[in-house]
Amino acid sequence: MKPEIIRHQFEDILIVELDVHRNDIEEQDSLAYLGADSLDIFDIICRVEDKFGIEISDCEKASLRTVKDYLDLINKKTADRE
Repeated sequence: MKPEIIRHQFEDILIVELDVHRNDIEEQDSLAYLGADSLDIFDIICRVEDKFGIEISDCEKASLRTVKDYLDLINKKTADRE
């Protein structure tokens, strides 16, 4: 899957879960900065796992802070699906 498609689909998840506008999402933004609380983050992780068909370990979850962190992880886990 191409990185730009992954980014667009991840942004779609953030738009729905956090009620933000696509233009307001920057890679350096933390999900907390975008308005996510712990329940929102749990929901976002579940939606990411479902949408991209990946599993995110507890260790990986603990390291996810920014939009870029999520995108990097999704890209890494889906890289072999070209």
